[in-house]
Amino acid sequence: MVHVLDMTRGEHVERELVLLKLKVAPAETDAVRGHVVRSGGRVLDPATDGFIVELTASEAEVSAFVEALVQRGELLEVVRSGTLGISRSARPLRARAAPVTA
Repeated sequence: MVHVLDMTRGEHVERELVLLKLKVAPAETDAVRGHVVRSGGRVLDPATDGFIVELTASEAEVSAFVEALVQRGELLEVVRSGTLGISRSARPLRARAAPVTA
């Protein structure tokens, strides 16, 4: 059994992880690296034929990040985690206990 809770109605934090692989011209690598760092991301592999970066941010920030980097290189691969969320409430979420059968 799966339980789903819509957190968008209350105070919560959302994040998404994106991994990008780009083909970047050698003249553009510094600009791409600078954009990644200014956005709060990390360069995982700076190879010009497979420049791999990561960013964890809101869904909107991830989308803007992808759009900006596509202007600087050829997009080879995109992996997005999808949005993850957690409530800001001090009360933890609890799954319902499974019924006990004899």
